[in-house]
Amino acid sequence: MPDMNERLAKERAETDALKREALRLGVGEIPRNPGWWWEDVDNFGGSLQEWDFVRDDYTYLTEIGKAGARRLIREEMRKDIEWRRKESQWKLTIAGMIVGWVLGALGILIGLFALLKK
Repeated sequence: MPDMNERLAKERAETDALKREALRLGVGEIPRNPGWWWEDVDNFGGSLQEWDFVRDDYTYLTEIGKAGARRLIREEMRKDIEWRRKESQWKLTIAGMIVGWVLGALGILIGLFALLKK
């Protein structure tokens, strides 16, 4: 069984990774919902005044918090994918309109040449 330091190091790495990913995607801070976080006050050796400055180093996501953070990240990724899809649809619509206009203009020119040759 891993000792407490290894477990806390793993928790710290997972919490920090989720916080970084949320920040990278623009989710912002992971909400401080009840049950999402736990504070390791037992391993904090400082005074109460110092706690506010180092709280993040001793605060970890719970399993529920990790699941909630992953859900927020997935939702943001889904929004990004949806935005890219709409952007590509818009580009294809513009390209289709341009091709349609060019083909329409060619059709008009062919029709005019046919009338002039008669």
